[in-house]
Amino acid sequence: MTEANTRDLRLFLNTANVLENMGDLIETRFVPTGQQRARMHEEFSEKTRGMTRDLTLSIIPVLEDALEAVDTQNVELAEQIRREKTTLRARVEELRVHLEERLLMSSGDRARIYGLETEIVESSKRLYDLAKRIAKAVQERGVESEGT
Repeated sequence: MTEANTRDLRLFLNTANVLENMGDLIETRFVPTGQQRARMHEEFSEKTRGMTRDLTLSIIPVLEDALEAVDTQNVELAEQIRREKTTLRARVEELRVHLEERLLMSSGDRARIYGLETEIVESSKRLYDLAKRIAKAVQERGVESEGT
């Protein structure tokens, strides 16, 4: 194998590993949280459902871009993904404040629901972090290419 082939293989194996981690996260955190949520009698508020849905759905284009960056070895796209961190942090912080306000104003089973809601937030952040790891690998592959 050439040096370039070796670097490509390393990038693809890293990406496969991250995708496996994402699958594990979905299987072990998102699915059980959703199942717990389905068994509870109290619902998330409409605003909370919308905010958590927006957060989780915002990860999809980031992951798509990360995979596109791997496929095309587009370092600029990888850098753009890593810059999304500021937007994600703002969205997460807004949701956290909302959840804390709801917790303080409620009673009953609210603490359990708060736990499920925050699990969704943390799992979404983790998915973004994993997508960002793919982007970082693309950037590192680009730097390695420049050095040769």
